[in-house]
Amino acid sequence: MRNRRQAEKKEKMHLSKELQKQLKKIGSSIELAKTIDNESPSNYAFYKPKKERNFRIDFGETINEYSIVYFDRTEKRNHEICYLRGKFNLIERLAESIKMWIEDEETIDKIAIRFTELEKFEFDKHENPNPKIEERWIYVKNWIFNDTKYWKKKNWERRYFNLIEKAKKKKEWENYYPFQSHAWLRFSINDELTETWELGLHIIPTWTTENGEFHVGVPEREIKEGYTFKELDEAIDFYEKKLIEYQPIKWN
Repeated sequence: MRNRRQAEKKEKMHLSKELQKQLKKIGSSIELAKTIDNESPSNYAFYKPKKERNFRIDFGETINEYSIVYFDRTEKRNHEICYLRGKFNLIERLAESIKMWIEDEETIDKIAIRFTELEKFEFDKHENPNPKIEERWIYVKNWIFNDTKYWKKKNWERRYFNLIEKAKKKKEWENYYPFQSHAWLRFSINDELTETWELGLHIIPTWTTENGEFHVGVPEREIKEGYTFKELDEAIDFYEKKLIEYQPIKWN
């Protein structure tokens, strides 16, 4: 019965329209985007940026929460970087935060201080000496952070961030260009990603931890299910052996 009441309330609550009303109430000229059918989506809200700053919103863990990510995409960097994310219980505060981000162009730190509901993306203290490789590490980590449903996978995210931290410090991998595909962490030996290990060879935290916390995938001709490890160091050491064993492939 409770779940049915929540579902009925969510159907009545049109997220885009209610948020648009709140933005107008606080004197904002921000216009939320519509779908290709020229409709305002009811269960999420988004924006077509006039500059570089942008955001996405979904319902949070309950129908009374609004989950948002604040990001940008520049011409020089043709991918998103998410700087802030969080969940609001009050749509009025959500609207105010959006106005500060888009219209007032306030700094990330100032918005984070004003809204304790938000958390900032943490750049790693350890940086790769190659700026291009470091940029790819940032993108891999940020791709995980940039998710309005982040609260569903906090444990998985924590283990992935630990994996990234250790992988970045591994001397043998210092010249590899990391990237993710299907959430898997993979490597290339060039920035163009034209010389990579084959698709099956990857490392990733397990989605469930009953049989272990980290998974190393290998080509199916070796074993279809891959290998699972309880400890991160064991998974990394094993993955290193497989990278040596299989060697990268140059793709046309």
